[in-house]
Amino acid sequence: MGGNMELGSLKSVIKINLADETYVWDSNMKNERLLQKGVKLKESIFIFGGDFKDTFEKYSTKDRKWKDHQFSYN
Repeated sequence: MGGNMELGSLKSVIKINLADETYVWDSNMKNERLLQKGVKLKESIFIFGGDFKDTFEKYSTKDRKWKDHQFSYN
């Protein structure tokens, strides 16, 4: 998910199947991110950190859509 290439930051998400040693492009995040982290929980993937410290993105594996979210520091 994301990363850095010679031409700059990326927002691509690629699915990797380690058992079959295959990969396929899945989607693009809303923002290009470098040094981000991600976690999958049930039907969602959460991407946080990187260049956008106060935001995270949520991907619905069911709808295949990304949404931006802002961290709240209350």
